[in-house]
Amino acid sequence: MRREETGASLVIVAVMMAVLMLFLALVVDVGYWYVVRAQLQSAADSAALAGAAELAQTGDEDDARVEARTYASHNAVNPVHSISTVVDVDMAAQAVKVTVSTQASSFYQELLDYFEAPETEGRIRAQARAIVGYVSGTRSPVPWALPVIRVGEMRATMGGVTIPLSASASGSGRWEGTFPADVRGSITLRATNGQGYTETFANQGAVGFLPPGGRFAAINVSRTTLTSGLHGSVIVDVTLRSPLASGGSIKADGGGTNVTLTSADGVRFFGTVPVPGTSDAYRDQELSVEIREGSSKQSVSCVLLVRRSNYLIEDVSFQPAFAATGAAVYLSVKTLAFQYGARYQLKVEGGSGEVGGFLAVDLNSLDHSTCEFGGSAGSYGGGADYREFISGVSELVIHIGDTLTTLPGSKTGPTAQGIRDRMPGTLMSFDEWNDQDRPPTPQVVIVPITERLEDPGGRTVLRVESFASFFIEQRPSSSGDPVIGRFIDYVSPAVVVGPNPPNPGGFHTRAPLLVAEGRDF
Repeated sequence: MRREETGASLVIVAVMMAVLMLFLALVVDVGYWYVVRAQLQSAADSAALAGAAELAQTGDEDDARVEARTYASHNAVNPVHSISTVVDVDMAAQAVKVTVSTQASSFYQELLDYFEAPETEGRIRAQARAIVGYVSGTRSPVPWALPVIRVGEMRATMGGVTIPLSASASGSGRWEGTFPADVRGSITLRATNGQGYTETFANQGAVGFLPPGGRFAAINVSRTTLTSGLHGSVIVDVTLRSPLASGGSIKADGGGTNVTLTSADGVRFFGTVPVPGTSDAYRDQELSVEIREGSSKQSVSCVLLVRRSNYLIEDVSFQPAFAATGAAVYLSVKTLAFQYGARYQLKVEGGSGEVGGFLAVDLNSLDHSTCEFGGSAGSYGGGADYREFISGVSELVIHIGDTLTTLPGSKTGPTAQGIRDRMPGTLMSFDEWNDQDRPPTPQVVIVPITERLEDPGGRTVLRVESFASFFIEQRPSSSGDPVIGRFIDYVSPAVVVGPNPPNPGGFHTRAPLLVAEGRDF
């Protein structure tokens, strides 16, 4: 009897071991399938977001499909070995749907195969759908306001004559007009923005006068607006009515350096004339041209606009810069716009500027009651100071439509200290960041784009219109150094994206948004 019982025990143990192995294999399979499913979902999510981002940028269905497939394959890594990808682009809904799948390997199946059990291996799938949404807010912005003007009307005054400027037909954001003949002098601009606030910009350059019968037939200048850090000189082109007398000279001075112009024929003269920059919001700079022939001399001058890169008027072009009798003057004005990848001084320190002209804002003054999300001023909790907001420790959320006020003074010390707190380690260069596929880094900050509402009591009230991403390239080495970097086409994880455009009729920043609606599973 004991031998029979022993044999039965062995059979039971063997069966239990087989069952246990099957359960262990099943547990391994479930865990493996879970990891594969998570990896496939990550691939689908990234692919849908990439496709929607491409759709937002180019509006091209084929490009969106290619971008989605590329991201799906790049993000389907171990334990996924190969996937099949289906991409659907719905142009009407501005949506991209991505389905990815892979064959499900099974350790459990290998055991079933040993016992010649039926085939159970299948496919694991994941799906994601992203739409072209709109940036409605952001978390932890830096306390620097990027000013813009959505111009509804612009006028220009010179020599007591005021003319309306018209929006350029080219759609370049320029405003154009022509002053009548023989109007000369300093240029003043008045622009009414989208909030109904009219801003006045005086001394935006001055047209020079060429006296009749004088030695100068024409003087051309390569540019009449210079941006500090970008333009350091102008090319002056002078044409005389007759050849220069023997021993004569023509010199041009753009603010401290007298340059002798050179010529090959004695009638037309050229030279590159240095023009110093400014740490103020802007300043006017006289450009003088003088001809000397023996004891005779004649000089004429115009006035150039020298600006910081964050000054609201980006370019004032008046042609000719030196006008002869009977000549009309064509004026073209471009308000502030930014180019991705170009270097800018975002937060400028020092210089006299204007009230609120240093772009420091009081985020504790934030008022949510004017945005679509509602809420009272300071409803986020507040309490952080200017330096803490720069360092990024605050969880403040700011929305398009919020209002806030500027801070007095330039805040030179707290700016440098806040950036050092935010970025204590080794900094990446802009090229290194791009080469590493733009990883998250504290060097990327979100800047509110604002438009002026009013100026009560010396503190400018601003309305948030949109947001921009900015890559800080260098840590200020001392108090007073500007914040230098580049605006980038980059959607930070801190950005809040919604399906509907905030601020209808205003600035819209489009970005991809994952949604559950429209998915098949």
